[in-house]
Order: sequence, then C-alpha cells, then structure tokens
Amino acid sequence: MDALDDPTGEVFTSEDAMNESEGKIIASNLRRPTYLTYDFVLEKLYVCDFWAKAIYAYPVEFKGTREIVLGDKLEVYDNISCGGLKTDKFGNLYFVDTANHWIGKIKHTVLEEWFKENEKEGDYKNVEDLRK
Repeated sequence: MDALDDPTGEVFTSEDAMNESEGKIIASNLRRPTYLTYDFVLEKLYVCDFWAKAIYAYPVEFKGTREIVLGDKLEVYDNISCGGLKTDKFGNLYFVDTANHWIGKIKHTVLEEWFKENEKEGDYKNVEDLRK
C-alpha cells in the first residue's frame, strides 16, 4: 500500500479493486491521512496523519478472506511532517520528515518490545536518525 491522500479523514479498503465505491471504512477519526504501509512481521497498519503530525499504528486482524478489523490506534511517533512511510521485509519502519529534512528508522526489535509494553496510546522516542 502506498500513498493515500484522503481529505475526509477516513482510511478505506476496497473489496473490489476495480470499484472503490464498494470499499469499506476500516479506520476513521484521522485528521488527514497521507501515507500508509502494512507490516507483515508485526501485523500492524501504520498511517501518517499529516495534520496531526503523527504516525499511528493499528493492530490488524484478518477475519476470513475479506474482513479486516483494526484494533485501537497507538501513536508511534509525533511532531513529524510525514512525507512518506514504508516497512521492509524485516519489519523495520522507515519514515520521511519533510520539515526537518531527514529519514528515520525504527527497528523491528524496538517496535516489537514497545508494542508489548504499551497497550494504550503513548509517545515513541527511540528513533535512529539515518543522516549518519
């Protein structure tokens, strides 16, 4: 999943890729979601919310072949002008901060431990600056 620019503040998935009008809302209460990516290792959906200046993670549960259920959102990172978001095959999360002109990486092992410790919304600060 790549860029999503949805001014309604709702992220949706389409059961029929050729007909978005038959999609289903899977997350709402976002101010302006702009990018999203799915982490197959940790089973999380990450969403950049440009106006909230935050990256959120949603636990994902797949029910059957067509139903997606998201858990409560966690704020993974804040105070960011998110200009991109991606995970790699190892579960590391990469993001672009356009206001500060840098790329960040949050390691899979650190994310996994943080998710175990934080069942409710919180701030995440252990970010590796890739400018080095």
